[in-house]
Amino acid sequence: MQFREMRRKRQQLSQEESIGILRRATAGALALLGDDDYPYAVPISYVYADGKIYFHSALTGHKVDAIRRHGKALSASSTRTRFTVRSTLPIFAA
Repeated sequence: MQFREMRRKRQQLSQEESIGILRRATAGALALLGDDDYPYAVPISYVYADGKIYFHSALTGHKVDAIRRHGKALSASSTRTRFTVRSTLPIFAA
């Protein structure tokens, strides 16, 4: 899938900057398509390693149901000075 180009290109972070934020941060938000396709976002604690985001989850529940149903997610993490959004991360292979 091809994503839209960012309109304000000078604010766009490089891949290296984005990965640096993911490595330094330990918490963020995970946004999914929830029940009846309503947006569903939940705070998560995570670890970034080997190009993947790992986070704790129960084996059942709203978050797991949403990941299995759609398989697309948006993850947002922040540091003190920058905010980055990475979309459609391969977090869960349903």
